[in-house]
Amino acid sequence: PTLARVAAWGGGFPIKVNGEVVGAIGLSGAPTVQNDVDCARAALALVPDAV
Repeated sequence: PTLARVAAWGGGFPIKVNGEVVGAIGLSGAPTVQNDVDCARAALALVPDAV
């Protein structure tokens, strides 16, 4: 199935506070999708828990 106006690629993660999405980290352009995912996870790890 497809969703209108939705594209799915690796490299994006939600930022959640108390289970609620309050933002996101997304990136693209590394040589591989796995590089994008790794970079996004590294950035997410730098976001304080009490955002």
